[in-house]
Amino acid sequence: MVVDHVIGNGESTRFWSDWWLWYDIAELAPNLIQLIPKRVVKCRTVAQALHHRSWVDDIKGALTVQILIEYLLIWDQVEPDVQDQYRWKFSQSGTYNSKSAYAASFEGSVSFFPSRIWRSWAQLRCKFFIWLAINKRCWTADHLGKRGLPHPSA
Repeated sequence: MVVDHVIGNGESTRFWSDWWLWYDIAELAPNLIQLIPKRVVKCRTVAQALHHRSWVDDIKGALTVQILIEYLLIWDQVEPDVQDQYRWKFSQSGTYNSKSAYAASFEGSVSFFPSRIWRSWAQLRCKFFIWLAINKRCWTADHLGKRGLPHPSA
């Protein structure tokens, strides 16, 4: 996900199905989530759930010790008086800018250093050909055509 969702008052965040705890509630409380009706899981917002703690009323079924432990894990995760925020992951300020988006497009890419050509185990003629290609010195059909020399047609 490119944008982090910073939870505040929870009016735009679903309580049971969104990742507002840095993880899914189904991962945190797998037994508890099974006791919540499916229609409630899909529509209950954090704001609605925290209003008079109505999320507790969503739990239908037998309460076991494990479910009570999971319930307590969820209890104090939201600040009710702060607006929800969306933060851009790729800048320190959290706001979008084209520079950070451009830098993000290269995240995970591998840089190529031409000096590595000469340290490789390839034959010298292969190293030389790669060096020519990187420096755009290969006499390819388009280069030959620009100079009016015979070349294969594509």
